[in-house]
Amino acid sequence: MQSSVPGNSFAGVTYFLKVYTGKGVGGEESPWPEDQEIGILSLIRLLICCCDNLAPEVYKINFIFPNGDKYDGDCTRTPSGIFERNGIGIHTTPNGIVYTGSWKDDKMNGFGRLQHFSGAAYEGHFKDNMFHGLGTYTFPNGAKYTGNFNENRVEGEGQYTDTQGLEWCGSFHFTAAPGLRLKLHM
Repeated sequence: MQSSVPGNSFAGVTYFLKVYTGKGVGGEESPWPEDQEIGILSLIRLLICCCDNLAPEVYKINFIFPNGDKYDGDCTRTPSGIFERNGIGIHTTPNGIVYTGSWKDDKMNGFGRLQHFSGAAYEGHFKDNMFHGLGTYTFPNGAKYTGNFNENRVEGEGQYTDTQGLEWCGSFHFTAAPGLRLKLHM
C-alpha cells in the first residue's frame, strides 16, 4: 500500500515522496530495492536533522540603543549578520515604558506585557508591535477592558470594567460599543 505526497517542499527543496507501508491491494510490492526503501522512521529522522540545522543560534544579550533604550533577552543573527530580537526579552525606554514578553523578527509578537509610565498597561497578544488578539488594557485610572484587539483597536466581544467596578459586556468596534449590557452579580 502506498501514499503519495507530490510537490511538497521542506527547507526550500521540493520533493515527491512515496511511502510504502507493506503489501498493497493485490500483493503490490515496493518498486525500490530493499536498501533504498524509505520508511516513515527514516523520513522523520531526516526531517528532525534538517530542522536542527535550520534553527538559528539564540544569543542572550544586554544591549543599549543609541536613543537610550535597553534590551535584555534573546536574539538571533539574520543571514546578513544583523542581530534581531527573537525569543523572550525585556525592552525598557528611558522614560519608563517597559515591554516584557515574546519577540519575533525584531518586533513584539506573541504574549507580553507593555507597561506605560502613566500607569496604563496592556497584557495579552501582540502582532507586529500592535495589540492583536486577546488581551487586557488597564487605563491609568484603574478602568480596564478585557477582550479582543485588532491592530491596536478594540474589536469584537469584550468586557469593560469602569472605575466603580461595574462590568459592561458586549461587542466593541474601535470607539463604538452599541448595546453594552451591565453584568449583574446576584
